[in-house]
Amino acid sequence: MIHSKSGNLITTIDISALEWFDRINGNSYFAGKVILNYGTDNQITLQIEYQYGYGEQYEYEALKAIKTALSIDTDITALWRFCNTHNIILRSSKQSAKKAEVKGIAKAFKAWELS
Repeated sequence: MIHSKSGNLITTIDISALEWFDRINGNSYFAGKVILNYGTDNQITLQIEYQYGYGEQYEYEALKAIKTALSIDTDITALWRFCNTHNIILRSSKQSAKKAEVKGIAKAFKAWELS
């Protein structure tokens, strides 16, 4: 079982990511947010920074953010395996977007975090 720093059990992980494909250079970039225990009193929101990556990379980065934020020491690198091992519900989505939207989600999250 995995618990947050406040001792609350982590029961769900929700990931929402946006991805932009740079057609000129052939690279993909993404950014997003991770919500632990969505809709509960002990909900925690984390950010996935704007960065290079494609496919399921956003899920690997989400797990890295979770492990860092909650000081979790594990060798598991695949989010699906982490959730399966710890009996956590995983809901994950990624949508194509424009560059400004992908960068904007990262900026909006930072502004929200500072307020």
